[in-house]
Amino acid sequence: LPPETNYLVDNAGFAITFGRGETEETISGPIVTFNGDGSPLLGLSVAIEPVQNLNGYDNPWPAGGGKNLLPKGENRASAGITFSVQDNGEVVVTGTAERTTFWAVQFTIPAGSYILSGCPSGGGASTYYIDVRNAQGGAGISGIAADAGSGSAFTISESLTAYVNIRIASGYAAPSGGLKISPMIRLSSVSDATYAPYSNICPISGWTEAKVWREATYDPTTNPSLTIDLDGTRYGGTLDVLTGVLTVTKVIRQITSSNSFASLTGTNYYQFTYYFDQNSYANGASKNAMCNLFPKITLLQRGTVSGLVAYDGDRGYRFSLNSDFGITTTDQFKAFITDNPLYVTAELATPLTVQLTPATLSTLVGENNVWADTGDVEVSYSYGGEVTRILV
Repeated sequence: LPPETNYLVDNAGFAITFGRGETEETISGPIVTFNGDGSPLLGLSVAIEPVQNLNGYDNPWPAGGGKNLLPKGENRASAGITFSVQDNGEVVVTGTAERTTFWAVQFTIPAGSYILSGCPSGGGASTYYIDVRNAQGGAGISGIAADAGSGSAFTISESLTAYVNIRIASGYAAPSGGLKISPMIRLSSVSDATYAPYSNICPISGWTEAKVWREATYDPTTNPSLTIDLDGTRYGGTLDVLTGVLTVTKVIRQITSSNSFASLTGTNYYQFTYYFDQNSYANGASKNAMCNLFPKITLLQRGTVSGLVAYDGDRGYRFSLNSDFGITTTDQFKAFITDNPLYVTAELATPLTVQLTPATLSTLVGENNVWADTGDVEVSYSYGGEVTRILV
């Protein structure tokens, strides 16, 4: 009985029934542990955030982390030679070289061990070859690796900006139909030398479903579990499992060439700022945002982030490119994002509410573990609910 409670019974057989009541507590985290009594949970909400598949990297590659780490280059004609870039990134060389000439593509490469490949047989100093050169330090470039048909392994100790060059020797005449060169840089751990086009395997994506596990001993491979269909891809918000209400607070939007940009020239960089519509997107939507082309394009955020200087206002996105990248005007920037789709996350000023199918998850008697594959889970539960019956 509750303390300091007196009951007067003047005849036998009278029954007193009382409950301890339902004291609610809310806890949250990636795995929530609490004691239950077997009754349904009073509340269960799951955090859903946009995700970016980094495939084991700390940050996305400029080339997206695919097998071929070398971005696609541009067409070029020089000294009687035409370099025609194919849709898959391979280069077809036609014509006769009036003098030694080059085709090049610039990119940023982190420290690590790599293999350069893609030069067809017959390569050499008197015909053609592919090489990797350090582009840092202005005109002072130094060779790192060269491939004349057998591939070339190399290691760099720190991140740098580099060029991959196709070198055509003076007097070389391409065969009828052209010479196809397939420039590729891959990690040394990748043994397959078959050419693969550049690809972005680090996209920003959302969740189409949320999966929740509940068990005494945490093991997300076993039942009982719930799978909640999010009614299509949703990019960020909170799902109330018991009511079925999905509150979407973040979306992924594409920044296109139709948008207007303000440009800013720095000592070693060029920046292009897009201001979003505050009627649709929240102030500060650029904070903690993601950019699918990082670090080729760096998304600056309000405040000092990883050594980056704050910019004026927090109602837009400022994209920064190293001056070596060769984009110095808004028209060039727009042309680049037309060929290389640019996506960022944005926080909605007014959340979007979606009604999904409610679900129920009962507690176990004793210790419970609840875990969701989309991120943090928030659980409201009752300490009590037991009924005590005393027969006098």
